[in-house]
Amino acid sequence: MNSEAQLEYGLQLWNKLNKETQFFQSGSFLGLLAINLGQPKTALEILESTKQSHVTPVFIRLIALADCGYFAEATKLIEERKKNFPKSKIYASVVEKIGEILKKYPTTEEKRNFSKLLDTIPLHEQKYSIDKIICFPIDPTRGLTPQYCSPNYIGPRYKKNR
Repeated sequence: MNSEAQLEYGLQLWNKLNKETQFFQSGSFLGLLAINLGQPKTALEILESTKQSHVTPVFIRLIALADCGYFAEATKLIEERKKNFPKSKIYASVVEKIGEILKKYPTTEEKRNFSKLLDTIPLHEQKYSIDKIICFPIDPTRGLTPQYCSPNYIGPRYKKNR
């Protein structure tokens, strides 16, 4: 099921879709498939085209950035998330996946900075796998963007349905 053929088919469909109306899960599923098949740059291209701030694509983007060795960009992403969503947490499974990836790179200042900053993000109490995280249902009462935890949220694109 998770094969190069499925990735190619998914990319063909993805390229035909209107990205403005896509749920974040579409890009997350396709991005994680690309990562699992050793194509993190493809995952970054997919996630770049959606630019939604939901946490799931951010987790997938962090994994892909680390897998590409783009530690400075990953550090910047964490810093932006911490500024805009100070209550954000990360799942242990995401940190573990990134930890496995970091082992394949030599130690550099950028890698050290990224690793230290990653360690400052509080962990979720729930122990969900990455596969479970990308399959979470959308809660229509909360909207698609977690503006409830960001003091800097200014986008009217997604509104709460309360």
